[in-house]
Amino acid sequence: MAAEIEKVTDFPSIVGYGVVSTPALVVDEQVVLAGRVPTAGQLRDLLAPLAS
Repeated sequence: MAAEIEKVTDFPSIVGYGVVSTPALVVDEQVVLAGRVPTAGQLRDLLAPLAS
C-alpha cells in the first residue's frame, strides 16, 4: 500500500476536520480515528478495508 503521511499541527486545519481531540488519523479526507493512540492491530483493522 502506498501512502503519503503528513503531520498536521495547524489548529484550524485540525478543527476543519471536526477533530476536537488529538491524535487523529485522516484517510482520503475522512477522519477514521480521533482522540486516542491505536494499537498496531487496531490500526491494521482500520486501514485494511481502505486498501482495497
